[in-house]
Amino acid sequence: MSTDVNKSLANAINYVNDHVNDIQKIPDCPFCSLKGDAYAFPRIVRGSGPKVMIVGEAPGREEAKQHLSFVGRSGKELDIWISHMNLQNYYITNVVKHRPSVMDRDIPPSYTQITACFPYLVNEITTEKPDFILALGNPASFALGSNLPISKAIEYYIAVPHYYRDTKIRILVMFHPSYVLRKKNDVGYELFNVRLQGYLDTIKSIILGDR
Repeated sequence: MSTDVNKSLANAINYVNDHVNDIQKIPDCPFCSLKGDAYAFPRIVRGSGPKVMIVGEAPGREEAKQHLSFVGRSGKELDIWISHMNLQNYYITNVVKHRPSVMDRDIPPSYTQITACFPYLVNEITTEKPDFILALGNPASFALGSNLPISKAIEYYIAVPHYYRDTKIRILVMFHPSYVLRKKNDVGYELFNVRLQGYLDTIKSIILGDR
């Protein structure tokens, strides 16, 4: 990594540490082209059991409107998964904090946007100290170190434990809920759903200590 990149990353981390909890500052984050009021903050539920940080890719229209992560259609699907896995202590966020869009249509975040926002996620992980991180979809799993397509990453991260940097925080991977919502209209969804439920059951057993 070059000196300039290291310096830029250090400046970004310093900015995050200073302003991550300041609602007036984050809309004007200087590190990529996304800024303004189309941002979303974490959705947090404190309870008993292992703490799970759930990481998506970026806010959608409804999340940007309410300034809260996963409150739209994907959030409703995610809530079903959370209930299925009996998670009671979780922190829901995104790799990218502002909504990427074109003509008011959601688009996946770019590599530049993910890189620019990644220090925010580092700060969240350092502050929250979760027991597990559940990365939803390719952008989140790539940001956290995977180089596999999501369908392969899910099974690989289940079979072979991966940890966040030099910590005991285990990383797990799952489809993004928006992908699952799109699949519901496909022929063969019933078979896909059996596979999905199997993944959720296995992840539940890992998080709750049954595996």
